[in-house]
Amino acid sequence: MSKKLRRGAALLPVLGVVGMLGIGCAGPPTASDVALELNPNPAVPLAATLRLTTDRPATVRLAIDDGERVTEVAPKTDPVTEHEVLVLGLLPGTEHTVTATVVAENGAETALEPLTLETAPLPEDFPPIRVPVRKPQSMEAGTTMIQVFRWLPDEPGEDDQNWGLAFAADAEGRVRWFYRADFSFNEVRRLRSGNLFLADNGVMREIDMLGNIVASWHTRLSKPEERPEGSLPVDIDTFHHDVIEMPNGNFLALSTEARWFEDFPSEYPPSTATEPCHVIGDVVAEFTRKGEVVRQIKVLDVLDPFRIGNNSLSTSFYEDEYEDVLEKPGRDLTHSNALLYLPESDSVLVSSNHHGAHYQMSLATGELEWLAGDPEGWKEPWASKLLEPLGEVAWTYHQHGIDPTPRGTYLIYDNGGGRSIPPVEPMPVGERYSRVVEYRIDQEARTVEEVWEYGKEQEWFMSPFISDADPLLETGNVLITDGGRMVDNDGNHLDRFGGRNWGRVLEVTYGDDPEKVWELVIDDPSRGYSIYRSQRLVSLYPSLDRPTG
Repeated sequence: MSKKLRRGAALLPVLGVVGMLGIGCAGPPTASDVALELNPNPAVPLAATLRLTTDRPATVRLAIDDGERVTEVAPKTDPVTEHEVLVLGLLPGTEHTVTATVVAENGAETALEPLTLETAPLPEDFPPIRVPVRKPQSMEAGTTMIQVFRWLPDEPGEDDQNWGLAFAADAEGRVRWFYRADFSFNEVRRLRSGNLFLADNGVMREIDMLGNIVASWHTRLSKPEERPEGSLPVDIDTFHHDVIEMPNGNFLALSTEARWFEDFPSEYPPSTATEPCHVIGDVVAEFTRKGEVVRQIKVLDVLDPFRIGNNSLSTSFYEDEYEDVLEKPGRDLTHSNALLYLPESDSVLVSSNHHGAHYQMSLATGELEWLAGDPEGWKEPWASKLLEPLGEVAWTYHQHGIDPTPRGTYLIYDNGGGRSIPPVEPMPVGERYSRVVEYRIDQEARTVEEVWEYGKEQEWFMSPFISDADPLLETGNVLITDGGRMVDNDGNHLDRFGGRNWGRVLEVTYGDDPEKVWELVIDDPSRGYSIYRSQRLVSLYPSLDRPTG
């Protein structure tokens, strides 16, 4: 028996008893109370649940037919008699046929009667997607999870705080899963639990693949109306830019503090003018799943609090978070945006966007272990922590992301803003560029070496903000989120803030002559979209995937 589930129809279960009766446990298993139901949570409509009971412990294998191809999935589960199986990877606006096979512990199996369901089309406000480049034979297998910001069309430079989207696309750019929210969030990562994790500046949520909130946490300065029911408080000011899961199950987060300075630079060097003001300093905080802060390091105590980089005197980014705390917005000195935890040394790598530098510090002691970046403006004792360039090394400016590779190196998206540190004059606007760069650090020799890059030579691109780069483990390719692109009213590419936002994700081969093998573009002439980060998932199914950070 089967019942087609159509948009707008009641989601009634499909019931029946299937399978051969067999003799004892030696025969094929049987199943009863079979029900296939589209996800009732409207946040994740491209998902379903198959429920059934078997006469003995068994596992379930799925074959999902979308009319063009059949996808076979065998989620990793322990044999049980009561089954609740996720059905993922559905296409929008499509009728699917789902055939389940129950497999007993002795290998005997029974194919159940096929069931059908029909998904709704994508919402009208879904961003347009196109894939201008696709070379499947050279690509890393899997599905790409992409997070999207939407910009307000009538308020340039303002993102829509009441709209958030993460979606998973296949190699053809077809949407296979999405989570639609009425709030904006930074990115989506897979946790060791198999659930997804998303965060904004005040609230973090853990959701399952059906979009249900499993757990949530909020900071001191988060707005009460934005906290989910049951959210756990974390005694820090904010979450911002990056939160990662540690091997011990705790979280390591970027947070902030507001610190008062009587004489802080009020103009960029070479001016020596000062003023009394608050400075927003980054804080690296470890906390448990119960919300208990285990330890925290204040970056204003680690780095030179008077070293002024690009945008270090800006005040806009944390204005909303501290509006009820400070009379005037605080200076955004370092604007850190990425963390990489190193369990072997209990250290953390941090990317300081406004300093155009990345550095390693001990979480146990708070000691600065090394600095890598433009040496301009670093005084002692910080100058002695700078790594020595080995060969020709170009520094990063306004960079994002720190992602380790199997080669013992790490990748950074070098946004390239200004390509200088004050008082050195910024590079002329038309000459700036973004790129992805790979560095090798030798801590014993205290050297940094540039070993690979993409951009500049292969193709010009420029994202003044956000973006990321991830190594792909099977092919060695690199997944690049070039997410902060801009064009003017005539469609000309911009290398500075202004115009209409758009973003793309591309995959390139690694080596001396990198080739672009995949490109997905989100661009809408009527409004702007941007992409903070993306990840290539092995599978949408939690048991078949691996954590992404």
